[in-house]
Parts: sequence; C-alpha cells; structure tokens
Amino acid sequence: MLLKKGISIINSLRQQQDAVSINSGICYADQVIIPEVSFSKVKFTPQFQEGAVLAKTDWRPLTPMEWNVLQPGQKVTDYNTVFLGDLPDSLIQKFKGLLLLESEKVEDIYYTFRKNESLAKELNDTLNTFLNSMANNKPFKFRCFGVSFPNLLSVSGEFRRLPKNHAPTDVQYIGFHNDCTEEMSIYTAHRFGNRISINFGREAREFLLVNLSLIQAYNMVKAKSPKSISKTDLVTLPKIFFDLFPDYPILRVKLEPYQYYIAPTDNCFHDGRTLGNTAFDMTMIFFGAFCKLST
Repeated sequence: MLLKKGISIINSLRQQQDAVSINSGICYADQVIIPEVSFSKVKFTPQFQEGAVLAKTDWRPLTPMEWNVLQPGQKVTDYNTVFLGDLPDSLIQKFKGLLLLESEKVEDIYYTFRKNESLAKELNDTLNTFLNSMANNKPFKFRCFGVSFPNLLSVSGEFRRLPKNHAPTDVQYIGFHNDCTEEMSIYTAHRFGNRISINFGREAREFLLVNLSLIQAYNMVKAKSPKSISKTDLVTLPKIFFDLFPDYPILRVKLEPYQYYIAPTDNCFHDGRTLGNTAFDMTMIFFGAFCKLST
C-alpha cells in the first residue's frame, strides 16, 4: 500500500534521511517470536495484550517519492508534523555532567537530581531555554522520565493498574496505539498538543509511527467498512484500522543518544522499540504545543 499524504516530517537530525526507514505494514504479536529480555538480574519474555499490533521487520530506505509525500504543506502545526532534531551541545554537556547514565531505574534518576542540586538547576535552566524556543508561545510541562528495558519489540505497556513493585512479567505490552484521555474524541484529539521525547540513554532507540491523523484513519475505515463505524472510537480505532489496512506502511525513526522527536502522539498511531539494545532506555518527556520550523 502506498504512503498517503498526512502527518509530515521535518528532519534536522545529523543522519538526515538515514535516520528514517519504512516497511510494508504490521503483524500481530501472537504471530511472531517474542525475544527474551535479559538485563542485570532480570530475565523474562514480554507479554502482549490480545490483538497487540507490531511493525513488520522488512525495513528499507524511503524512495524520493515517499520523502516527497512526507514534506510539510503550507501550514505546519503541532498536530500535523513530526519534528526530529539533535540537542544543542550546551544541553548535551549538562546531561552528561549529571551522570544520569549510571541510573538503572526511575528512582535513580530522581536521586541523582536531588544529590546534584546545582547541576540539576543548570540542566533545568538550559532545558527550559531550549524548550521555550519551540513552545510556540504556549505553556509546556514536564510529563515524566521514561525508563524501559532493552530488547523490547514495544515499549508501550499497560502500567496504570499495576502496583509500584510489580514484576516485569505483570506488564502487558500494547503495541501500536494512540494516546488518549476521556476529554478527547477522534475529532478533537488534534487539539491537545504534542510531546517532545528526548533520548538520554546509552543507545539508539526507535520511534515508530503511522503518518495519518486519527481523522484520516477514521475516514479510511468509514470508506472501506461503513458497518465498522458504529464500533469505532478512540480506543477501538487502532485495532479496526489495522485489521482493515494491515499493509499500510510504518515509519521507523532511529534516534541516537541526545536526539529527540516531537510528535502529536494523541493524533496518530505510534509505538517505540529497544530491539537489540543491551542498556536501559531512558527518555525525558514534556507535553506542550511544540513547533520547530527551522533546521
């Protein structure tokens, strides 16, 4: 299936086009062999929710025509564009100065910040300057530090109902999804801004996405299977879409340490992977309405 015009990409990564690849669609978690995670004293095979969707592994470079499809139109906004970039050197040095790479869990990161208050403040000030340059004169807020195991086919798990000291085998990973809250609908998800996710781990991580807005995906479902519309809402849309269009291409962005993506994760299907990694995956996430026009 051909890539459609939808969510665009503005890419200022130093790898340029080499950072992005494309495949031939999705598969289901129960159709593939799930790799084992082995890190430190932890060893387990990730469990997936029934019907969880993953990306096929037949990645290839994009053609010039596909890159042209991903070029932004006249109106670049926080809800219709993915921005890719490198952190400025000044900010990278602040991250490195805090020795955050020695962390092996979220609690270690917070402890490092408390232990090194002056360095943490310097990082915070430099980070705020960087984020303000892309905040579009709108407020933004820190969401979380994200820490994931290496060698995961999907970093997206259902954690909300789990106790704090849950075992890794208690997590059910969900694969491709769209972020949503009770306040949203398919037609209003684009109004809720976007997120910036900064990789400050030791290794590259992968951001996977479908370059269609939720409204585009909904309209494709409606055109192909009108009977499905009565069952379609924010929660069911990903499964219904992928059941009908399993060969719609997935885009893979490989982010090296101290690189970031900005994406409207409320308004598109997406996932992340740490497949092949051996160290903890660590990210810093902010919510806002970020928009970076210059490269």
